[in-house]
Amino acid sequence: PRCGNEFVNKNQYHSCNHYTLASLFDGKPDHIKDLFDRFRNMVEACGPVKVLAYRDRVGFMVRVRFAAAVPKTKWLDIGFWLTRRVEDARFHKIETLYPNTHVHLLRVTELGQLDDQVAEWVKEAYAVGRQEHLA
Repeated sequence: PRCGNEFVNKNQYHSCNHYTLASLFDGKPDHIKDLFDRFRNMVEACGPVKVLAYRDRVGFMVRVRFAAAVPKTKWLDIGFWLTRRVEDARFHKIETLYPNTHVHLLRVTELGQLDDQVAEWVKEAYAVGRQEHLA
């Protein structure tokens, strides 16, 4: 599109507005940005990734968007797409969109919650973002 956004599908519906990461953290406590930075580091440790600022969230994309972070005043909501449903009490919510499309949502309030297990799920989601499951 004219705005320069990249999409997998032609003529995909979107907003052409431009947002910045800084604007997403305006008015938020510093520890929310710290949580985001830890999550972003986990995502970027997987390989090259595009970081996309939207009105109310940050998306992470390789070929397709596979993860997101939504900064709130008291927590950071993070989500990622896995091809399998993972039952874990830490998930705030799991949305099953299709048989092999499960969006797992975590509500993070402290850095320790972003542990090695979350990093493993993020690696798995990164592979989904590369669409390796379609090969």
